[in-house]
Amino acid sequence: MGRAIGEGVGAASADPLQTYQTQPFDFAITGDIDKALGAITARLMAEGYSLHELACGGYLVARWDRTLHCSDLAGVRQFYSRIGGR
Repeated sequence: MGRAIGEGVGAASADPLQTYQTQPFDFAITGDIDKALGAITARLMAEGYSLHELACGGYLVARWDRTLHCSDLAGVRQFYSRIGGR
């Protein structure tokens, strides 16, 4: 699973089997990725899709009973352009 709302990387969990990987923060890069992720998520939602960040890396685009795994945001953007997004 990806990050849930209200949970940061390395957040404590009530489930002892659930683990989080910690990553160093580079605010310039992290901010740009978060902005890009927010923008593409909003655009996909407008088209009826949901976007999920995966803990193992990559992203999952979903709609109804269909899913698509993308290894990076470039793949998500490519999918968005295929469905008619700009």
